[in-house]
Amino acid sequence: MRLKEVITWPRVMFLGMALATWPVWRWYALRSVDGSDEPWGLLALATLIAFALRQGLSLPTNARGFIGPTILLGIYALTFRHLSPLPRALIAAGAFGSLCFRWRTALAHVALLGLSLPIMASVQFYFGYPLRVLAAEASVVALRLLDFAVTRDGSLLHWRGETIMVDAPCSGIRMLWVGFYFAASLAVWSRLNNRRALVLFGATLVLVVGANVVRATALFFKESGIIVLPEWTHAGIGALIFGIAALLIIRVAATKETSPCRV
Repeated sequence: MRLKEVITWPRVMFLGMALATWPVWRWYALRSVDGSDEPWGLLALATLIAFALRQGLSLPTNARGFIGPTILLGIYALTFRHLSPLPRALIAAGAFGSLCFRWRTALAHVALLGLSLPIMASVQFYFGYPLRVLAAEASVVALRLLDFAVTRDGSLLHWRGETIMVDAPCSGIRMLWVGFYFAASLAVWSRLNNRRALVLFGATLVLVVGANVVRATALFFKESGIIVLPEWTHAGIGALIFGIAALLIIRVAATKETSPCRV
């Protein structure tokens, strides 16, 4: 066997990438058991493994198939000293996803692989408060259209001496994670190409953020005492609204791609 064939042999490439990115897997293992993050990523990892067993891997069969993984591995190496472990892990996930799965459908697999990482605590830290403010501001706009003189101070809503807080669970981070996990699983199951998967993920972001705004607005009526409801309805309202968003995500995933008209 020629040296070129040995170097480009898919299994050797896979093993080489695994060895080159060993700090990622060490960090992943430690972060998964130290209690600093929620173990939701294990569900995404188990789902990806189940799909891989069902659909199989698709390692490159020619040199062109190694271009994407090689570029991402190079980026990983060049930025290693400048990035924290999570961004490194995301780059490594992209490299492995593009190596192990067909390029035209790799985005959905890479998304599941990215969701398998312990990202919840970091996403909550960086995006939790901005999303709470977004939900609060959008709720103020909606409530004023309904003739409620609501004002906002940060993530707090004020109305007639009452203060309603849009707290951390209402940031929608968990809802976003579940929404993207659901969308990525649908994309892998349906074998959506990268363009359709990208459209699905964009729609999922809009739908879930919108659903969280609707939830925050609906909960204003309960928490302010305008409508008296049992305590369990706080979670129930969120589940109902997310269920509607999930049905819309399914609709987007099932929408067939239209071919351009030819004259």
